[in-house]
Amino acid sequence: MVNNINRQLFLSFLIILSLALTSFDVIAKVANITVTASRNPVMLDESFQITYSVQGGFFSSAVDDDPDFSPLDKDFDILNSSQSLNSSYVNGTWKQVKSWTLNIIAKDIGKFTIPPVSFGKDISPAIKITVKNSSSANSESPNGQATIPAKIFLETAIDKKSGWIQSQFIYTVRLMRTVGIANASLSEPVSSDPDAIIEKLTEDNYQKTRNGISYEVFERRYAIFPQKSGTIKINPLTFEGRVNATQPRSIFDQFRMSGQLKRLRSKAVDFTVKAAPKNIPLQDWLPSSNVQLIEQWSGEIQNIKAGEPITRTIIISADELTSVQLP
Repeated sequence: MVNNINRQLFLSFLIILSLALTSFDVIAKVANITVTASRNPVMLDESFQITYSVQGGFFSSAVDDDPDFSPLDKDFDILNSSQSLNSSYVNGTWKQVKSWTLNIIAKDIGKFTIPPVSFGKDISPAIKITVKNSSSANSESPNGQATIPAKIFLETAIDKKSGWIQSQFIYTVRLMRTVGIANASLSEPVSSDPDAIIEKLTEDNYQKTRNGISYEVFERRYAIFPQKSGTIKINPLTFEGRVNATQPRSIFDQFRMSGQLKRLRSKAVDFTVKAAPKNIPLQDWLPSSNVQLIEQWSGEIQNIKAGEPITRTIIISADELTSVQLP
């Protein structure tokens, strides 16, 4: 008799446990995913956090599978990520909140969508993010009464706003800073003329004082030779580096990964290119301010004797042109 009672109690326990696990399984399939941004709008040169939070029961899996964050790679760089798990017991109910926090930085300015992320069969909602440029040398103070000099910024310039086709334009980019940097990179100029010849001329480091502030300056100068007429645009350049990354903070930071990641974007530069005069064939067109023909002889031409070989060399030189432009 006792054995039958024990057997019935055991079977009842199995049924209750089975129902409980079934209910937990149903809850697990209906995931409550929330997505939040640490701030909005954000600046192009600053990283920010996106947090995915999932609420579930104590014995249930909050989502169907681990998240796939690859859809974010189109418009953002994921710098690092972390996970956390918080449990609570309220009014007889266990709850768990699992969170994934991504530290990301935008690749460009504009209005973007943080796309839905798959957690197996579960999908997170999308959110909107606005990314603003922050390459200005000065930013307005909170009260709007004055400007605050930027600690690091990009500036670009072109030596002239108009010129002839195939003539030389000097494009200059400067990185101005008062802070230390590491792991720095600067993109190369790209123009709206796909056939334009772009050659790097110089690269220099020096100091410059502006408005009483001493800046470390990194400067590059390029020669640009447009191959079509009209308005030509030099696309914005992008700088990326870590600011105030002095000494490694720990043995785990030997690759100078400390410091805040900064991404700067310069302003676009445009200029006007005039077509060559119609009466001059393009193959004969030399838009130079100084063209010279120079002849050299291998010996004294005043003392040339019959039968003796002598070499005459003709040299053509032109300022502000490439060698391929010369005949």
